[in-house]
Amino acid sequence: MHPPSASHFLPDLTGEFIDDGSLELLCLLGSGAYGKVYKALDITSPPHDLAYYAVKQMRRYEPHTREAQIQENELLVHRMVSDHPRVVTFHHHFFTEEFVFVVLELCTGGDFFNAMVDRKVYRGNPALIKRAFGELLDAVEFIHRNSVYHRDIKPENILCNSAGTDIRLADFGLSTQVAVSTQFGCGSRFYMSPESFDREHNACYSARHSDLWALSVIFTNMISCRHPWYSADLSDPGFAAFRADSDYLLKALNITRPANALLKQCFHMNPLRRPTLAQFRQAVDAMESFSLEDKPLPVPLPRLPTPRFPVVASMSLEWAVAPPSGTGECEKTPKPSFPIHMPQPLKFTPFVLGSSSALALPSVAGPPASPPPSPLLLAPVRLVVRPERHVRVSMCSIPSLALDAAGGAVRLPALPKRAYLRHVRPSCAVPVTSANVNTKPTTEYRTVASNARPTLPTRRQFLTARRILQVKE
Repeated sequence: MHPPSASHFLPDLTGEFIDDGSLELLCLLGSGAYGKVYKALDITSPPHDLAYYAVKQMRRYEPHTREAQIQENELLVHRMVSDHPRVVTFHHHFFTEEFVFVVLELCTGGDFFNAMVDRKVYRGNPALIKRAFGELLDAVEFIHRNSVYHRDIKPENILCNSAGTDIRLADFGLSTQVAVSTQFGCGSRFYMSPESFDREHNACYSARHSDLWALSVIFTNMISCRHPWYSADLSDPGFAAFRADSDYLLKALNITRPANALLKQCFHMNPLRRPTLAQFRQAVDAMESFSLEDKPLPVPLPRLPTPRFPVVASMSLEWAVAPPSGTGECEKTPKPSFPIHMPQPLKFTPFVLGSSSALALPSVAGPPASPPPSPLLLAPVRLVVRPERHVRVSMCSIPSLALDAAGGAVRLPALPKRAYLRHVRPSCAVPVTSANVNTKPTTEYRTVASNARPTLPTRRQFLTARRILQVKE
């Protein structure tokens, strides 16, 4: 059983007036190892703009004792870094015969532990984690830049608003201005680095890197709502499992691989191998998610592969409903033009000349056949296709019967020079492998292929075949 802390013996001053009667202690907000914190009202403030503060009560020690020196150091260091917006503002302090009172900025949202564990505001919200953790990094970066090292960074010493943002770093009771410390055991075991309490193998340790270790544990708390281990020594089963298997956190905390890779660097046994604050911030900002339970971000649709010979058709459609019996007019509803890019991930009906299963097209040899009656009619349809090469041309969402009803309203695409043999003479099958008319054709050229690009005849072959046909006629 742990012995009671020093704050346990402090009396409850709720309802009392302090600081020459200017501050009324309204309620107790919390207590720590060395003091209690109250919500106080400044009774000298105007009624329409009441001012509230947080007042920390600590026991007053005899001068020149170790406890008195720790108190003086806390007040001095906190006042040094109080100007930053990510540090709790230090207003003033005063003494009585028994106690020391520190008047601080009041943060109504509570501490980080309450937001993270009780209310779980960060769970499954990577955007909020990035914002809140970035504000915490701002605070630590500022105090380090002023040669102040906290040595007791934990969720209970971090304050925030009800949304989990507007971070404030508080409680500088164990802070130091010495970069290389010989005071072991400072802080909470959950957040202490392995070198900060192992005095048997270390004569000293880096206070800066000890703060970075605590930040890494807090980051683990935020993304998983769990502690990675109780203490960072081999007697702890969790830490021993991590030392034996560097991917232990990936399996135990259900985090993503990028988050696991970052934590492996942050929890390196060599402090010099751990990332700096700037590297830590950059790695966190680059991640899209931290836990497998995070809300999935919208995934962009995959891009379709660009065809080797792209074809873009400009199509203008006007649809009409069949008029009722006995009337001769119908109302037309125009539709806007839209591009058709090939290929499309839709079901196409290909134009294949000479195929009974394909969509019928008007032939150049004669008028089109009369279509069977259909309740849906298609107003005049214009299809203009300008292919760069001879590729498959398809249409979708156009009924076959309605297209037949349009008669000669469909114009065939303009073809390149080597792609119009069958188009000019659709009744002639011209072989491309032999110029002998008596030889049975082995390859027939088709204007539109339904599957693959056909083998095109050269211009010399075309001219030779045309001369043979002229002689035959």
